[in-house]
Order: sequence, then C-alpha cells, then structure tokens
Amino acid sequence: MNFVNAVHPDNKPYFRAIATPTKEIRAGRSNMSVSCSQCTTASEMANLQRCGKCKSAWYCSKDCQKKHWPIHKVGCRETSSDIPKMMQNFISNVLLNHVLQVALVLAFKLHEKPISDAPFLARCTVSVHPSDMMYYMQILMGGISPEEVQKGTEGMFQIAELVPLDAHTDMDHTRTELWKLSKTMATERGHVGVPVGIVDMLMKGAVQSQSFGIAIYDDALERARSGEGYEMESALFPGRKQVPLTQQACIDFINMHIRSDKKNQLRLRTHLSKEDIDKMRGASDEEESHDI
Repeated sequence: MNFVNAVHPDNKPYFRAIATPTKEIRAGRSNMSVSCSQCTTASEMANLQRCGKCKSAWYCSKDCQKKHWPIHKVGCRETSSDIPKMMQNFISNVLLNHVLQVALVLAFKLHEKPISDAPFLARCTVSVHPSDMMYYMQILMGGISPEEVQKGTEGMFQIAELVPLDAHTDMDHTRTELWKLSKTMATERGHVGVPVGIVDMLMKGAVQSQSFGIAIYDDALERARSGEGYEMESALFPGRKQVPLTQQACIDFINMHIRSDKKNQLRLRTHLSKEDIDKMRGASDEEESHDI
C-alpha cells in the first residue's frame, strides 16, 4: 500500500526559505520555448497554438496540425489544461529544475563522463495525488463515500519515476530539433559545452507525453561529484535529516517539497474531479489484482 506523507507545521519556514517565488515560475513559463510538432518551427518564430484536446502538442498552422494528425491521433486524449501547465511550472521552477538536473546526472553518470555533442533522453512519469493523506488512504482502502467522491478534492503534482532511454533509437526528428534549440539557448545564456538532453514528461496511465529540453549546469554536476545529499523534512516531526545523494533521493526531495506547498505557491496543485478519483480507484484495484 502506498502512503502520502504529511508535513509537520514547524517545517513551513524551511519551505518558504528555499521555494522558488511564484513570479519567477510564471516568468520562466512565459519564456519557455516550444516547437511545432510537425515542422519543428520554434515559438520564437511563430504564434503556436496547442491541440485543444490533449493540450500537449503545438502547431504553427492548421496545415501542420492536419499533416501531423495520423501520428498524433494515436496518443491524443482529452485532459485537463492544468496538467501540461503544471509540467511547465515544474520545469520553470529553479529549485526543482536543479534537483531534476542532479537526478539526470546520476541516472546517466554525467558527472563521471559528461557528454556535450550528443543528447541524452529520459522519460519522467508524473501523477496527481490527493494532497490530503487521509483522503488518499481512504481511496486506496475503499473507505470513501460517494458524496465525498462527487465533491472531488485537491490534488498535487508528483514524480512517479525517472527512466533513462536510448537516445540512439528513441530520438525522433521533433526531439532532435528541440535538443538543437535547447543547446543553442544554453550557449546564449553562457553555458557553453554543457550536457543537454530531452525529458519526456508523461502523465501516469496516458500515452501522450510533453518533451522539454534540459541543460545540465555546472552546479548540478558539482553537486553530483561532491556526493552531498539533501536535507529532508520529517513527515510527522519537526526538524530535518540528511540523506545520501541518489536518484531516488532527488525524486523524494522534489515530491516532499511540492507536498510542503500548502498555499500552492509553486502552482503544482489542481482540482481532482470525480472522474479523476474513479480512475485512481480503478488503478489501485488493478494493482492489487496483479499482486494476487
């Protein structure tokens, strides 16, 4: 059984001290570059529009959207507009982006052998869990009433897993062009010769992913080389403890930091509808049947 941890109220000052301000997240999202899913024209060069159904694909024209449809229709599913926006907010968050960079460095061993002339590729599976621990436990145990399900509840963005992929076989034309654009942007910002790759963010249970270019800055490489772990907040007691630096520790730090954000400063919370909760209960039942 999975459990979502609470956050002790005495740890609120720690969150406020390290959290990225909302204004910076919005600025980062507005400056984020995306490209047409068909012809890879960058958003700096054209006014791109999102697919109205899945909110994940971008197009510079109706013609490009029609040409791309035979490929796009396989994974195009209706989704809340909050999901792609939360993915962008996550990538635009300076602290969370840094920790993600460290996780990628460890996953690809970039601190031992950096690569600058070829991309790395990873899949980051994400989910939206109820932010209330007791509510989530009741869902898993089947103890939630139909009335409570009907009302819905608040959900929070969480990282489920980060998996390295083979860039030689899984990089298509669109990802390659996004990598080139991200590499150019990193160079223009003064980060010359740093590793640059693509992270496909995929909602758990979905088919359609959203790709982001990620540059690995020197501070992330140095953090991995130093082996210095993270201070993690206790779930139930005041205070923090030091944990060793691993890929999983990075994911745990990200999820706990998001969980600590009770006022949605990070813009990584949304409303979970009855349909969302029903899907969650169905997924839980399916996992239990697989365990039998």
